[in-house]
Amino acid sequence: MSKCIYCVEEKDPSAFDRDHVIPESFGKFENNLTLHQQQVCRDCNQYFSKKLELFLGRDTVEGTFRYVSGPKDPKDFTTVKESRLLYKLAEEGPWKGAMLRRVTHDKIDAVNQVAFQQRNTGNWVFFPIEDVPSGHELKKQGFILKGDKSFKMVVHPDFGEKKLKQLLTEKGLDIEPDGEVMDFKSGQEKVMVEIQQTVDKVILRGIGKIAFNYLTYAQGADFVLDKRFDGFREFIRYGTTSDTPHVWIEGRPIWLDRKRLPTKHVQEHWVLIDWDETTIFSLLSLFNLTMYKVQFCRRFLVLPGDIRTGNRFNVKTKKISKLYHPPLGLFTA
Repeated sequence: MSKCIYCVEEKDPSAFDRDHVIPESFGKFENNLTLHQQQVCRDCNQYFSKKLELFLGRDTVEGTFRYVSGPKDPKDFTTVKESRLLYKLAEEGPWKGAMLRRVTHDKIDAVNQVAFQQRNTGNWVFFPIEDVPSGHELKKQGFILKGDKSFKMVVHPDFGEKKLKQLLTEKGLDIEPDGEVMDFKSGQEKVMVEIQQTVDKVILRGIGKIAFNYLTYAQGADFVLDKRFDGFREFIRYGTTSDTPHVWIEGRPIWLDRKRLPTKHVQEHWVLIDWDETTIFSLLSLFNLTMYKVQFCRRFLVLPGDIRTGNRFNVKTKKISKLYHPPLGLFTA
C-alpha cells in the first residue's frame, strides 16, 4: 500500500498515476520531471486535471502564451464561458476601454455593451449589456443619462442595435437616438488590447500544485507527507483556507533580464525551492511572466539537508536545465 501526497489515503499501487511537475499542457520536456513512484493517486490526478489545470491553461495570461511561445497549436485555441480574462480596447480614441472577447489566439470580437459618461470626471465607463445597472442606480452614481451623445453602444452585427436598446429599456433606461453606435466587425485590423486577469483561488491552487509536485520530486514523498504540510495540501486538494496565505503574486519575473527576456526567457518556466531558516517556500513563474510565491509551511526550523534547488523548463528546446544557488541566496542560470 502507498499513501497519496494529497488526499493522504493509503491505496493499492494500481490506484496511482504518474504526474508531471509542469502540466503537459504547458510543455513536454526531455527527461521530464515526473512523479511516478505511487505518489499521486488517480482520483487526485483526475480532480486536478478537471478542476485546476484546465483553468490554469485556458483562463490565464500564462495560458494564452502557450499559443505564442508554444507548446500549443494556435488552431487549437479554446477558452471558458465565464472567463477570468477581460480584454479592453487600449488605443486612444472615443472607444478606449470598450470590452472585447477573444475568439481565437489572435482575433477578438465585440461584446454587446453600452457606455455612459461620468458627470464629474468626464470618463466613459463601459458595461456589458447583461451587467448594465438600472437607470436609477446609474443616476445615483453620477452618470449622464440625458443630452447630446449621452451614451455609446458597441453592437455585435449578430445582435443588432434595436435589440440592445430594447434590453436597456427593460432596465429603465430610455435611450435617446443621439448616442454613438459602433458596428464592430471582427478581424478588420490590428488593435492594441489591454488584458486584465482575475487571479482567484482556483488559479492559486493550480500554481501551488505545481510547486508541491516539484518539492515532492526534489525531496520525496516521505518528506512532504510530514504533518506540517497538511494545511498546504488541504488548500490544494480541497480549497481549505487558513489565516496564513499559501500562494500569492510577487509581481515581477524571477529573472528580469531586459536584453534577453523578449526572445528567450518568455519561452521558459522557472521553479525554485528555498528556505529562509523558518519557512520552506517556492518561487514559480510560467513563461517568466508573473512570479508567484508559494509558502508550504512555517516554522520548519530543522532540515535534513540543503533543500534549495531550481530548474528552468524551455518550451522551445524541450530542455530542462539546473539553476545554481550560491551562498548569497540568488539563483543564477
